[in-house]
Amino acid sequence: MTTETPYGTEPARPLPGFLTPDADPAPPGYLGAPPPAYPPTPAAAHPPAYAPTWAPAPAYAPAPAPAPAPAPAPAAYAHAWAPAPAAPPVPAYTAAHAPAGKAPGVGWVVVTTLVLGALGAISAALRAGKARAAGHSTRRYWVAFWVPFVPYAVFWTAWLATSGPEYDATTVEQAVLSDTGAGRPAAAACAAELVDSDGVGTYSCLLTAADGRQGTFRIVVSGDGRWVAQQTS
Repeated sequence: MTTETPYGTEPARPLPGFLTPDADPAPPGYLGAPPPAYPPTPAAAHPPAYAPTWAPAPAYAPAPAPAPAPAPAPAAYAHAWAPAPAAPPVPAYTAAHAPAGKAPGVGWVVVTTLVLGALGAISAALRAGKARAAGHSTRRYWVAFWVPFVPYAVFWTAWLATSGPEYDATTVEQAVLSDTGAGRPAAAACAAELVDSDGVGTYSCLLTAADGRQGTFRIVVSGDGRWVAQQTS
């Protein structure tokens, strides 16, 4: 016959593996030994290479003494980066040497010389005098005169040398017929004998008088336009 224990009257039993509060021997079927104890965890030590931040800093050796300054280089072997010697001060431009006014221009000197030739020297002299009075140089006015005057003089000299009167047989005939000193011939027929490119030289002319008489003349024409007649027959 089974005996039933009323609810709430059974004594409490500890779970397996645990001691009872009073350390009584465990009932059969229950472990009474305590669980194995684990060794305590040792305190973590700092690695030698990583000292704690509160460790004092090692002492440093004192800084070495500064090196002595190098001796200055000789004057003949100065460094390329050495500063250049200071330039002497420029003396102030005194009022005694300052120009008193604006210098005249040179344009009219050039124009006057190209148009009037040597008369351009008058314009150059007048403007040079004004420039001198104002404290300026006069050289540029004479340069403005001579530069156009030289080609001006060369041009007109060459033109006059090549632009003399040109003569031919017809020109000589008209000159003879218009000359009252030749007796006013009624007709003249001339032919060149020995002349140059300008017609200067000797011509042979057949002159016929008003009464019908004829005569042969050698006429010599010079470069200045004069001519001389010599009767040959």
